This record gives sequence, structure tokens and C-alpha cells, in this order.
Amino acid sequence: MEFAFSPLRVGLLLACLAGFAILGGFTPPESHLGYENIPTKGVRAWLYCVAMFVTGAVSATVVDHWVGIMPPSSLRPLYVIAGVLLMAAFVIWYSSLLGSWAEQMDGL
Repeated sequence: MEFAFSPLRVGLLLACLAGFAILGGFTPPESHLGYENIPTKGVRAWLYCVAMFVTGAVSATVVDHWVGIMPPSSLRPLYVIAGVLLMAAFVIWYSSLLGSWAEQMDGL
């Protein structure tokens, strides 16, 4: 596995991270929901979500992986698919976390 940086790939990575920031992914759950005292498990889950999205974005944009000798085969399509799936899983998981946190905090 190696990282291949080109202007297009770096631009795509920056676009993914900018979209993540616009969606509020880098915003902690306390300030995103306007509540205080989000449980520690909630903050840890948010950090896992952030790590999952950033890993997916890097995997989908700048990772190259060649296997074999004659002729070498590229595993890049698998990394792109895995990266897109990780980013999609982030969106689903984070929206469910926000919903459950709002529900729990309104009950207090």
C-alpha cells in the first residue's frame, strides 16, 4: 500500500474533508446539539465517526495498492469502494447518534 498524491487526488481529499466540515462532522456533539454533559460514550462514538470518515476519505482518494509481479494488479478500486462505504456508514451512524442523543437529552 502506498500513497499517491496528485493535484486531482489531493483536491478530492480536500473536497471530502470540506464537505465533512460543512456537514458538522468536526463539530463536537455538545455544540452541535446545544446540550451540555453528553456522555463520555457519546463523545467516544463521535471520535470513532470522525476517524472512520477521515480514513474512508483517505482510502478513497490517495491510496494505491499494487499486488503481483507480472503484470501487477491494482487494488485501488477496492480501496475506493471501501472508502465510500466508510463515509456512507459515517453519515448513517452519526445521524442516528444525533437522534438518540437528542432523544436522551430531552428526556432529562
